[in-house]
Amino acid sequence: MSSPKPIPDLPDLASLGDSAHTLMPLVGFLLNKTALKVSQQTDASLAPFGIQVRHYGILLFLARINTTVSQREIGERLWIDRNTMVSLIDHLESQELAIRTRDPNDRRSYAISITEKGRTLVEQAGKVVTKTDAQFVETLNASELEQLTQLLVKLLKGTQEA
Repeated sequence: MSSPKPIPDLPDLASLGDSAHTLMPLVGFLLNKTALKVSQQTDASLAPFGIQVRHYGILLFLARINTTVSQREIGERLWIDRNTMVSLIDHLESQELAIRTRDPNDRRSYAISITEKGRTLVEQAGKVVTKTDAQFVETLNASELEQLTQLLVKLLKGTQEA
């Protein structure tokens, strides 16, 4: 384990909220605050579709793999705990965006597949999500956005190795 790196000096961040300016030097806190803001903005943009960003992520995953997959595997691949997965799939099923059936390979688990309605929603909502994401990072130039993306991927890979 390496020694902690010095915390950089940051500009006055009091405008971000009561606790923000005192806790901001902590990278984890900054990432958490940022993720929360992105999630809130994306949820707001997805509200007309009747879903939240977590539902969209599952639907996008199902659309991209284009096959039936176990509910457990979706949770593992998207880092969603079992209890949360149940409620998310319940919602997608109630909106007829996904179908849950008994997994033929393991009768104790469920297999999930996306419906045509779900595919259509992913395509339509994807445009809104892309626009919301672009608005969130619009203060970054192309080089900064590329660097941020690379750094976030590096951090995520580091957490998987730990």
